[in-house]
Amino acid sequence: MALAGSCRRCVREFNPQELANAAWAFATASIDVPQLFAAIAAAALSRLCEFNPQNLANTAWAFATAGIDVPQLFAAIAGAASTRLDEFNPPQNLANAAWAFAKAGIEAPRLFATIAVAAPSRLGEFNPQGLVNTAWAFATAGIEAPQLFAAIAGLASKRLDEFKPQELANTAWAFATAGIEAPQLFAAIAGAAANTAWAFATAGIEAPHLFAAIAGAALSRLGEFNPQNLANTAWAFATAGIEAPQLFAAIAGAASKRLDEFNPPQNHRQYGTAWALACVDWKKDPEFFAELARRAVRDLHALDDRHLSQLHLASLHFFTSRFPTRAPRCRSTSRCSSRRINVRTHHHPNSSATLRLCSTELAGRRTSSSA
Repeated sequence: MALAGSCRRCVREFNPQELANAAWAFATASIDVPQLFAAIAAAALSRLCEFNPQNLANTAWAFATAGIDVPQLFAAIAGAASTRLDEFNPPQNLANAAWAFAKAGIEAPRLFATIAVAAPSRLGEFNPQGLVNTAWAFATAGIEAPQLFAAIAGLASKRLDEFKPQELANTAWAFATAGIEAPQLFAAIAGAAANTAWAFATAGIEAPHLFAAIAGAALSRLGEFNPQNLANTAWAFATAGIEAPQLFAAIAGAASKRLDEFNPPQNHRQYGTAWALACVDWKKDPEFFAELARRAVRDLHALDDRHLSQLHLASLHFFTSRFPTRAPRCRSTSRCSSRRINVRTHHHPNSSATLRLCSTELAGRRTSSSA
């Protein structure tokens, strides 16, 4: 590449910022120019005392991102940075430096120790990526920093609405890998993941990799989901037409143990969950729906049309043998509306009563609305 060749010939004339910027630019562009990076490394080593903190952080970040292994350079940067952390402005450079050393697999215990002390008081100035990268770096490097993780957890819990889906996943991974118990943070991440899935499904945006990541994360943390998270996750996956049998089985299992928490103030979300499970043809736990049938008799007149329709569809799917194998389609505006629901023959004493009551109530409301 002509530009890389020109830079390599002039690299000895570059000042520290130009050296750092050149490395950053080629790393960001993912251009494989090992000879240029070797020349930058040689020049930087001879002038590292002239580098300001941002130059140090950017150079380390660039070499780590480009996958260029120069242990002498990283060691020199670690030594220089460790004594000047109070000069790292913006403090985002602290996160970048930690991430770079963890990414490159370079042991720098002194640098990480000083960052662990310096960072907590400045975390308020970090953007979400900086918080995530710091946690990820310490977890990846295997550095114990309980006070730092506690500070990150407290701040991140309040700002999760600013986090991108991948940042949510990386945060959860970092805390789990580091063995840090942060129940409030994990509960908040669970809610955010459920809401992210709900948003993508509502918008009709196809994001199979995102849903796969959410399914994987949700399976290991489902105990931290509240009823709304369970219902939203089931609804989102059903609406998006995502096949996740293990996740649906886990949601059904979790919901069946916590039905008392699915109460009217929470808008009867258990019936939305039943509808979602019916949409994906999930039928492995008829007792879950049998219990819903018992509760439906109690709640029927308090249900709005949407939840009543959801319960009616679930009843058709799980309890009835008197109907043909093609039941009414889901009345959703999303792709789920095109999925036919296959009726199965699971019986329960309350099933026919529930279906009959649903049908009567729906017919009565239609009659009233047309009068």
